Amino acid sequence: MKLKLKLDGYSLQLSDLLEIIGGATFTVEVAPCNRPNATCDLSNFDADMAQTMVVEELQPEAVLAAYATGTGKMFPQEVGLLVLLLWVNEAMKIPHIICPALIARAASLLNAGVYPALHREGASERAAMCELGLILSGSSDSVVYYHNKPANTSDVLKTATLPIAFALNVDEATALTKFCAVSTASALVALKRATDLVKNADITLSMMMEAIRGELGAFDARIHELGRPFPNQIKSAANVRQMLAGSQFTSEEGRQAFGGDHGPRVQDAISFRASPQTHGGVRDTIAWLAETLEKDINALPVHINPQTGYALDLMIIGLADLGNISERRTFRITDSGLSYGLPMNLVASDPGFNHGFPVVQAAATAVLAEVKTIAVPSVALNCLTDVAPYSYATFQSAAKALDVCELLVMVFAVELFMAAQGMDLVAARMSHLQPGKGTAAVLSAVRKTIPMTDKDRFVRTDLVESCRLISSGEVLKAAENAVGVLANWEVY
Repeated sequence: MKLKLKLDGYSLQLSDLLEIIGGATFTVEVAPCNRPNATCDLSNFDADMAQTMVVEELQPEAVLAAYATGTGKMFPQEVGLLVLLLWVNEAMKIPHIICPALIARAASLLNAGVYPALHREGASERAAMCELGLILSGSSDSVVYYHNKPANTSDVLKTATLPIAFALNVDEATALTKFCAVSTASALVALKRATDLVKNADITLSMMMEAIRGELGAFDARIHELGRPFPNQIKSAANVRQMLAGSQFTSEEGRQAFGGDHGPRVQDAISFRASPQTHGGVRDTIAWLAETLEKDINALPVHINPQTGYALDLMIIGLADLGNISERRTFRITDSGLSYGLPMNLVASDPGFNHGFPVVQAAATAVLAEVKTIAVPSVALNCLTDVAPYSYATFQSAAKALDVCELLVMVFAVELFMAAQGMDLVAARMSHLQPGKGTAAVLSAVRKTIPMTDKDRFVRTDLVESCRLISSGEVLKAAENAVGVLANWEVY
């Protein structure tokens, strides 16, 4: 169903924005503004930009172009979409500065599927917002996304039968650049991606539990609900129980049928049994970012938004640990002495001729090293001055959060790939027992495009496909179609 957003400056819902990031279609309607006019005070905006335009008698577009310093890599399309949407919503509050025609023009771009393409390298909050100003003016030097591809703004406006040129005045150009719309929009996209990642982490963990015939006592509801009653930890444990419902692999019968244990299993390694605590703690950091953004979306910060930066940096640290515990699980199942009897390196046949998965696992280790480097908090390095009153650190934190989410897809793609191999190796030895309903559904989805590895083959194709299965949402969809919606995060 298409979402209908009525923008009045105060009514945007976080849930709607997350749906849009997830691909929901929408239309924008600008609510009538009945607020009294007020005197424009340029001291509230970018005084240096305004002074440059007034003293040097330059056109606003020329000054916007001078400040638009971004180069290289661009933010994804969803960020540009949200930047424009958030800005229109905020502009509704200052009709004495932003004329109705400019607001209507921005809304028409959204409804036509024309979204700003903003640079993130060599850029800052103000530089990216200046790019937005150039796009709204129809500058041929700017770029937009149209039909999911970047293209010249004036060419796209002509194709979409929209007016090409629009003259911004000094007040509009300076007011445009005051808002932290880019970091807020980027944080929203990172929030959605992190939310999906932590669910996928519960799914791949559940498959790993099948592979090692894990002991489910560590996921017992009583331990989490009574012993350590943290809501998001409870949700993580519940997701694993939901995925493993009906599993015979993760039972004493399964452990005995496979062999590899010497006596009853007391507990699994900490990277397995402590996963609810880790996954739940990461959910806590995501929830704090969500709580912060819920306020920001209808009250965009001006020049500086440190709390969003704090929340982003903390979430990045949490996500790094989420990748860390996943990497430790994949490391363990390459060693028959640590995996409770799985073949060394998960080799299915002819060990010595086939070397299995150690290099695949090393790829996760390498990516994780990059994640840990990125996780150094940006806000701690921030420096504000009267000349440059912008929070560059939050802008960088938001960009880094997107990078970390992208890198962690690879880490969990490795875990998915290896867990599927482990499940098949277990099933081959005890075909009379069944895995859980959720894990079986995900394994089936994986095996539609990634066959079991019975001998060495070119592995990059498999890893790329495993990444696609996670990033496209197919793994999560397969799991939730089988067992129902998995728990998300909770603000408390």
